[in-house]
Amino acid sequence: ECQVAGTPAIHLLCVFLLIFFIEPPTFIRELKPAEVVKGFDAMLECEVSGTPPFEVTWLKNNKEIRSNFTASVHILNLEASDTGEYQCKAMNEVGSDTCVCAVKFKGLYKGADAPEPMSVTAGNSFTLECTVGGTPE
Repeated sequence: ECQVAGTPAIHLLCVFLLIFFIEPPTFIRELKPAEVVKGFDAMLECEVSGTPPFEVTWLKNNKEIRSNFTASVHILNLEASDTGEYQCKAMNEVGSDTCVCAVKFKGLYKGADAPEPMSVTAGNSFTLECTVGGTPE
């Protein structure tokens, strides 16, 4: 209630109206594909804008692996079972957004067995054969 000075008979009703706009989540920094050497760590991170609070759900190959409020996941000691498609889904009361990336093995060269010694006459051709391995196999 508000009162105008000097006129006690006039009362004005003062109303304060607060308007809040709730924005759905939007990824402003999306996940990036990761190629990681077996046994190393991988960090998947994204950044969400909008009106919090957000519920963040992580999926790997369309199966939920984590639900919390964090837009990052840290994979320790990457193994074959950790590779696949990762999704981060952010939700609030008015909407949701999803971003996706792939986690793959980065090839790790394994040296080949040394070829057997050979003699070659200058000017003649020769062939060396070797077998190499790595990840993926």
